[in-house]
Order: sequence, then structure tokens, then C-alpha cells
Amino acid sequence: MKNRIILGIAVLSIFMVTVFLIKPKIEKEVCLLYNEKELAKLLEEDYPSHVMIDLREKKDYEEGHIKGFINIPSKDGVEVLEYLNKNNLQNKYIYIMCYSGNRAAAAISLLQDKNYQHLIYITFGYDEFVNSQDGFVPEVGECDCLAK
Repeated sequence: MKNRIILGIAVLSIFMVTVFLIKPKIEKEVCLLYNEKELAKLLEEDYPSHVMIDLREKKDYEEGHIKGFINIPSKDGVEVLEYLNKNNLQNKYIYIMCYSGNRAAAAISLLQDKNYQHLIYITFGYDEFVNSQDGFVPEVGECDCLAK
């Protein structure tokens, strides 16, 4: 029993360090998407009110990406903000994904500062999603999404 309590405390401590120290702070009104299966389910349907953005570098995106995600390489979200403003997408639901969640967190923080309301922070990265999906076949090639 004592070992289970110690193990529980250790796991909780690791979680707290990851959430509060490693990832930038995200405000509570942002939806956090923690589960790869939730994203897979969402991708099965067509949602015209959603904009899904992959922040990875162009080369990595072209080698493999999730269908429906546009590529806007960015480390801090500035390029995302410019794209969203230029295309009047302020009222869409904005899903943001990257390699591991750090770039996405920075972009989400910037968009929050600019009063974007419908933000979904995908906390896991592209590789985690790919590895969690049996039979997943990534799209390859350039983004045909006008996000260039």
C-alpha cells in the first residue's frame, strides 16, 4: 500500500512538472486535446468551421502530415496570427499541432493575447498521433492550402 502511494505521488509530481514548468502557461478557456483518438475521430468528419494548423517545418510537413492540416511553420505563432488575420478566420475553431506541443503552446498564448476565442491546443505531437493510429497513412507533398 505504501509503495502505491509513493508511486502515485511520483507520477503526480512528474505530471505537475511537465504541465507547469515545461509547457508554457495556457489559459483555462483554451480547449486542451490530450487524446490522439479524439483527434482521429474529429478527422473522420468534415467541419468547415475548423482550421487545423501544423506548425512543423515545411520539409517535415511535406514528408508526412495529417490530411486536413495546413502548414504554417512557426516557433512563436506570429505567422499563424498573420495568416488568420489576413484570411478573416478569427471566428473559426483553431486547432494547433506541432512536433511536441511547445510551438503550439506558444502560438496559442499569442492568439489568446490577441483575443482569439476558439482555440484548441493539441498537447501531443505529430509523431505521437501517427504512432497511435493503426494503419495511418500520412499525406505527403506541399500544402495546397494557401498558407504559403
